[in-house]
Amino acid sequence: MKLAKLSVFILLIVQASLAQDMFNKGKAALAAKDTAAAIAAFQDALKLGQKTGDCNYYLGTIAFRQNRIDDAVSFLSKAVNINDENVEALIALGDAYIVKKDNANAVAQYKRAAKIAPKDCRVPAAYGAALVALDQIDGQDGAIVQLTKAKECDPNNPNIYISLGDAYNKQGVKPLANTNYEKALELSPKDIATQMKVARTYAANRQYAEAVKAFESAVKIDSMNFDAYFEAGRIFYRAGRTTAAQYQRAVPFLYRAVKLKPNHVEAVSMFAQSLSASKIWGEAAKAGAQAVKLDSNSVENWRAYAYALVETQDYKTALNAFAALERRKAVKPEDYAYLSTTLFRAGQEDKALEVGLKAIQADSTNCDPYFNLGFIYMKKQEYVNAAKMYEKKIACDPRSLPAYVNAGQCYMQAPKNLPRARELFVKAVELKPDFLQSKLWLARYYAEVDSVAAMKQMYDEVLKLGNEDPAKNKSALIEAYTQLGSYYFQNKNYSAALENFRKALSYGETGGLHLVVGQCLILTRGDNPDDNRKKTEEAITHFRRCTQMEPGNAQGHFWLANSLTYLRKEGDTPGNKKLQEEACVEYAKALKLDPRNEEAKKGMVRIGCK
Repeated sequence: MKLAKLSVFILLIVQASLAQDMFNKGKAALAAKDTAAAIAAFQDALKLGQKTGDCNYYLGTIAFRQNRIDDAVSFLSKAVNINDENVEALIALGDAYIVKKDNANAVAQYKRAAKIAPKDCRVPAAYGAALVALDQIDGQDGAIVQLTKAKECDPNNPNIYISLGDAYNKQGVKPLANTNYEKALELSPKDIATQMKVARTYAANRQYAEAVKAFESAVKIDSMNFDAYFEAGRIFYRAGRTTAAQYQRAVPFLYRAVKLKPNHVEAVSMFAQSLSASKIWGEAAKAGAQAVKLDSNSVENWRAYAYALVETQDYKTALNAFAALERRKAVKPEDYAYLSTTLFRAGQEDKALEVGLKAIQADSTNCDPYFNLGFIYMKKQEYVNAAKMYEKKIACDPRSLPAYVNAGQCYMQAPKNLPRARELFVKAVELKPDFLQSKLWLARYYAEVDSVAAMKQMYDEVLKLGNEDPAKNKSALIEAYTQLGSYYFQNKNYSAALENFRKALSYGETGGLHLVVGQCLILTRGDNPDDNRKKTEEAITHFRRCTQMEPGNAQGHFWLANSLTYLRKEGDTPGNKKLQEEACVEYAKALKLDPRNEEAKKGMVRIGCK
């Protein structure tokens, strides 16, 4: 009997020694960072029933580090049940509950720990943070009291100041919140989360300038932080609703945000709208396309996109964008100007006129619609209405050169107001002396009022400007050379006339130009027979080209007939007969086109036409 009792006692000693060996083996494995071996050893020790509180604690902390939170809670709960004065287990269990967002149970564990170890700095820090999560901020057992204790105990712990900042934020005391956040940043300058708390607290307190600076500091810490760019951009975007210039300040922040998250609906939408409001039209059109793709229900996205499309002259797509606004019954009076322009450029002039008139009725200070309205009225030959529109354009945009020129053109039509036309053309020339169209129309005005010398002077200036880029200014050069040629022709300076008509012809041929070149060649013949024959032959070439281009040009046929008779030679009967026959045909054509041409009749008699 005594022997049996002794055997049992020895067995218990062996088991206890084995359990102690397993526990120590687990601690050694943990120190060596062999987590698997540590877990196995601690579990073996548990099975042997030794050091169960400590084994559960270690198994719980391992599970917590491995993010097996439910296992951590299970082991740590057993640990504190076995030893309710195990402060380390209580703190760890509280931390596990925090991860599970079970703040009430977390607070219970920290409260127990605080009673056991009131001088342990970790306890009030964790206890206070849990109370913040439960919104238990004030009072003797509130978060601020606990965190103040923690701060006094451990003044260099940035997490304590962060929790205090969170507590004051929940109280609505934003300045104290940021004081604590900034203290945390002094201790941990690269903490991006705290830097974002500072920025957001400033923003919540409407200290927007400080908030933006804080967001800028955040991106210096983390240049890939989407939220910092996005939230800074959003501050300026919202400010833009009252001060449009702020949209431009939003653009660089939102640009970076969209680069980081190209499919973020709100970021892309704000970016597109800010670009449009900032008149960065090319980029606004691209961003707008993405914005309406991501959020086709946003009328502001469609509006910003439509405006950008008009400004980038993509009128076909702009029509579709405005149609999207119309389907959503979201077209506003401020849209009429752009919509009118779109309709005008799309060739829907009647609708453009209707909408444009609504635009100026809604906002008479908006200059944009007036020019197109004037153009539409001009095209309809409603020159009085057209002139009114151009005058309004000039009134609100005194440097709009095309408005001066077009208004002047209207006043040169019935009912004419030539003094006002001259005034407008002269003003356009004064505003921009190298604007070709203003000088061209001023020259036309002088021609209209028979101010020949002034006309010549102005056409000379047109030539000077036009010859700076002849390829671009062909039509103006043709007109100027033609008018100067006519001036010299009327003054019987046929050589100078010929020179100008030839230059006009070099930029573009017409039947009329060929006619006057031929006429000048005939009229500049002199006493030299050989020279005269060459000029006549060249003139005939021009007259033939005139009648080819303009078969109904009576003068072309008449001058061709006359010139053919000049080529007849004495003694060349066959050749003369051929020239006579062709001349007779041309005289007949001239008379058919102009039966009152007495010179043609005389010519036919003179050369013996049948």
